[in-house]
Amino acid sequence: MTGGDALLSRFDHVLRAGGADEIEISFLGQERGTSRFANNVLTQCTEVAERTARVRVALGKRLGAAQTDDLSPDALGRCVRRAVEVAAAAPEHPDFRGFPSAGTPVVDLPAISTAAPDDRAGRLAPLFDRARDHGLTLAGSSWSMVSEVAVANSRGVRAHALRGGAKLEIIASGPDSSGYASAFAADLATIDQASLLEIACDKAERARGAVSLPPGEYDVVLEPAALSEVVEWLGLTAFSAKAAQDGMSFLCGRIGQPTLSESFTIADDATAGDATHAPIPFDSEGVPKHRVELVDRGVPRGWVHDSLSAARDGVQSTGHAAPLGDDMSDGPAAADLVVGAGDHSLDEMVASVDRGLLVTRFHYVNGLLDPPRAMMTGLTRDGLLLIEGGKVRGGVRNLRWTQSILEAFARIRAVGRERRAVPTWWSNLGAFVCPAMLVERWKFTGQSR
Repeated sequence: MTGGDALLSRFDHVLRAGGADEIEISFLGQERGTSRFANNVLTQCTEVAERTARVRVALGKRLGAAQTDDLSPDALGRCVRRAVEVAAAAPEHPDFRGFPSAGTPVVDLPAISTAAPDDRAGRLAPLFDRARDHGLTLAGSSWSMVSEVAVANSRGVRAHALRGGAKLEIIASGPDSSGYASAFAADLATIDQASLLEIACDKAERARGAVSLPPGEYDVVLEPAALSEVVEWLGLTAFSAKAAQDGMSFLCGRIGQPTLSESFTIADDATAGDATHAPIPFDSEGVPKHRVELVDRGVPRGWVHDSLSAARDGVQSTGHAAPLGDDMSDGPAAADLVVGAGDHSLDEMVASVDRGLLVTRFHYVNGLLDPPRAMMTGLTRDGLLLIEGGKVRGGVRNLRWTQSILEAFARIRAVGRERRAVPTWWSNLGAFVCPAMLVERWKFTGQSR
């Protein structure tokens, strides 16, 4: 990593040189080590170091941006000049009121080194032996990462932070079944991989001899990984002020009105981190992140803002400008979603279901079918289990679902008391904190073959 003082000093040199009415420089650097495995053997180990600096400039209300991976003063200077050329050719932005001004000082977070390839390989080897004892094969990945983020602008913003993160994903497969388990933590060494292996293997063993079920409505117990996939799409389509301003959020016209189940609460909260999950405390504009209540006990409360969307609505930025490298968000991004906990255990929720499904996770989810209704579609994967009489009875062949989440989350019957951090698939900087959830009459529309 570059180091906060040295990095911000380089930026100060460029900011003092000027060249535009206003200048902002934001930086993302990452060192990531990944080990992938399949068929109970390591298949790939990679070590990647990458960095990106983005320069934004303002010429009056005209904005321009350029990026570089070269942090030398000359390269940053060229980047400023390129951004000025872009701004000169751009139309005026009606909502631009200037880049953010200096706010609350941001304290650096402690860094955690990435695990070396030999360390990752050594930790994985016992898992392969144990999987063979179960008559199963493992696939998945183990990665650890350090991220460095910094922002400085000509209005006095100075922010720098380091963050460590690690993830282990395991898919245990048999002849006709599979099971999944994953964990996210600040340090790979703190992940209880033996417990994860047993969870994945147990799912695969329970799912053997899976039966086919016809499409229809079934009560579902969504485990945290499945719920996180849905919540992530809500973050992209509903909880951004840009989506609301475009009339695409399902929250539009419902602020302050009871809309969803009283059991459902969700906030974007970068202050809720713990030893396993420490979010970056400011956004890519250097604005400190604030907790934003999105839905409180079923009542929509609002959405997250960056400086441009905030200016349009006449409010203050909540610190949610999209992170560098995020190609999915158009406008502010809800990157640290936290779903409120309930008071049930997973076993209690399963026991309350007469006939339904336990869903380990989803994949191939598309949340863009009809955003104002939060209509989504996707498939189950790696451990779809039948519940009958309050007990897990066996495996079910994967099903496709098409469901309005607006309607589904009005039918929440119970929420789990235990939560865990699930990393986002679109950004290495984010993780969502989710419990398990029991939802009545989830709509399955087809069988996966």
